[in-house]
Amino acid sequence: MRCPFAGDSRTPSVTACSGYSAVRVPLGPVDGALESAAPSCGHLVSLRAGRGFVPNCENPRGFPADAAALAAEIAERGRRERAARRAVR
Repeated sequence: MRCPFAGDSRTPSVTACSGYSAVRVPLGPVDGALESAAPSCGHLVSLRAGRGFVPNCENPRGFPADAAALAAEIAERGRRERAARRAVR
């Protein structure tokens, strides 16, 4: 499942997920010296999608319930926004 916590500025940070597993991800060239790192979730992987890549949750215990609830809320918000745009036309 696509991780809704690793979305954009409209969603809570990935650290808010109940299945969050803290890891440090190096920033910069793979073969260069590690100058900085950022926090991430150990369950996140990138999958190719229609418009590039999306963050995918590979939590071994399954997709967390709070992530499923947030994903449903985001989907419903998108449906309402599309319906509102169609109503304006």
